[in-house]
Amino acid sequence: MNEIAQSASSPAIALENLCYSIGSKQILNGISLRLEPGKTLGLLGLNGAGKTSLIQIVLGLSRPKSGNALIFGTPTTLRKCFARVGYAPEEPSFPDFLTVQEYLEFVAAVRLAEKSERKSSVSHELGEFDLDGKKRVRDLSKGMRRKLSLAQAFIGKPELMILDEPLTGLDPLAIVKLREIILQAKQRGTTFLVSSHILSEVEKICDEIAVIKKGELKLFTTLAALSAESKTVETAFTDSHKGEA
Repeated sequence: MNEIAQSASSPAIALENLCYSIGSKQILNGISLRLEPGKTLGLLGLNGAGKTSLIQIVLGLSRPKSGNALIFGTPTTLRKCFARVGYAPEEPSFPDFLTVQEYLEFVAAVRLAEKSERKSSVSHELGEFDLDGKKRVRDLSKGMRRKLSLAQAFIGKPELMILDEPLTGLDPLAIVKLREIILQAKQRGTTFLVSSHILSEVEKICDEIAVIKKGELKLFTTLAALSAESKTVETAFTDSHKGEA
C-alpha cells in the first residue's frame, strides 16, 4: 500500500480550459488535462511554448485569464493546497549568505512541525543529493545549486512534486541519481509534474506526456499507449511538431 494517502475522487492536478495572456499576447489557449495521484507527467514543448507559464499558474504564481486550476480538488487561488507541494524552479534563487544546511533547515522549519522530523529530513536530503551542509550557498557551482534546489523540494516528502527543467546543470551521474530518487518517490505514491527537454529521461520516469505547442495542448497520452503504437517519446514529440522550422 502506498505511504501517501490518495483521494480517488480528486486528481493531483486538474486544468480546465485554461487560458492565459500577457497584454495582447496569448500564452496558453484552452489547456485541459488531469494528472492522477501517483502518476508522473512529462510536460514537453519547445522554448516559448508556454510550459513555465502553465507551471506558474498551477503554483498560484500567475492568474489565468479564464479557466480553472486545482490541486487535489482545491483551487490554486487558495494557498492551503500548496502545503502538499514541493517545487524546484528552472532558475532557483537562494539567500547566498546561508550555508546549505541552514537553508534546508529553514525550508524544513516551514514544512515540518516536529524538530526530529526536520532534522531527519535535512540530513536525508543532504545525503541523497551529495551536498556539503557547511558550504555557503554563494560558493556553490551551478550543478550544486541545482542539487540544492531539488533537495529543498523533497524536504518533508510532499505529495505533489513540480520540477521545472530539473536536469539543467547536472552531470551524468547526478542525472542518474535524480532518476533513482524520483523512481523511489513514485513507489511511495508521490505524484510528479516534470518539465524537461531531455526526452530520453522523460521516457524513463514518466507515465504520461503532455506536449504544448504555441500555447495549445497538442498531445496528451500515456507511455503505454505510445509503446502500443511502437512510438517513443521522441518520435511522438517530433510528430507533434512536423512542419516546424
